[in-house]
Amino acid sequence: MSQKDNLYFGGGSLFVIPLVNGVADETQRIDIGCLELTLSKDSQKTTAWTRANGAKQKLAEVITEENTTLKIKGNNFSIEALSLVLGSYVHESVVKKGESLPYGGVATKDTTIKSLQAGSKSEQAACRLEFIGRPVMGRSVHAIFYEVNLSLDGDLNLLAEEFSSLSLSGACVASDQGVYTYYSVDESDAPTPSPTKMSEPKPSSPQPSPTSAKAPSDDNDLEAMVENLENAAISAGHIEASQVQANRDRTKALEPSLDVQAVHG
Repeated sequence: MSQKDNLYFGGGSLFVIPLVNGVADETQRIDIGCLELTLSKDSQKTTAWTRANGAKQKLAEVITEENTTLKIKGNNFSIEALSLVLGSYVHESVVKKGESLPYGGVATKDTTIKSLQAGSKSEQAACRLEFIGRPVMGRSVHAIFYEVNLSLDGDLNLLAEEFSSLSLSGACVASDQGVYTYYSVDESDAPTPSPTKMSEPKPSSPQPSPTSAKAPSDDNDLEAMVENLENAAISAGHIEASQVQANRDRTKALEPSLDVQAVHG
C-alpha cells in the first residue's frame, strides 16, 4: 500500500550549502530565493494481520520503504546557483583591455568573466539546505534539511521575457540527525496584555469650556495679548528684543491709536 503526504513550507529564503566530505562548506553558501518549497513523503506500507481471536484483524502497518522529496521554485539565476543543477564548476577569469573575449570580440576594458562548463563535475555533490520562511500571522517556519541531492526539475528558460523561476527537485537522505528538523518561531514583538481589575468610574470634575476664555474686546486688548506672547519669547531667548521693538515701532506708525508698549529689559 502506497501513501503520499505533502508538507507546504511557503516562500522565503533557501540557503544551499554544498557538503564537502560530509561537512557543510559555509564559504559556498547560496540563497536561491525560494518562491515555493514543498516536501513530499512517499511511503510503502505492508499490513500484518492476525486471527488470534477468531476474526481476521489488522495487527499493524509496517513501513517498508520511505522516500522524501523536495520541490523547489527559486528566482536566483546567478551563475553560482546554476552551477548546482548544471553539474559544473564556476570558472572565473579576467580579460585585459584589447584582448580577445572567449565568446567573440575584443574587450574594451578589463573584464571579469564567470563561466560554467556544463557536465564538468563527474559527480553531483550533496547539499545541506536551510529554509527561513516569511512570517505569516506573527509566526515563521525554519527548517534544516541535512543532506539533499539537487537536480533540475523541468525546463529552464533563461531567455524568457516574463517572470521565470528555477525549478529544482531534491532527494532527501536520512542522516544521524534524521531527514530534517522543523522549527516554528514566534516573530511577534507585542507584549501580551495582562488582565486588569475593573475599577469603579470616578466622578469627573467639570472641565472649563473651550469658549470660556476671555476674548479681546478691542484692538488694544489684541495688541496686549500679542505683546505678552512676544515678551515670553524674548525671555525664552527665541527672539531678539531689538527686533520686537522695531516691529512695534512700525505698528505704532501705521496705527497711532493703538496703545503699543515699549520693550522693557
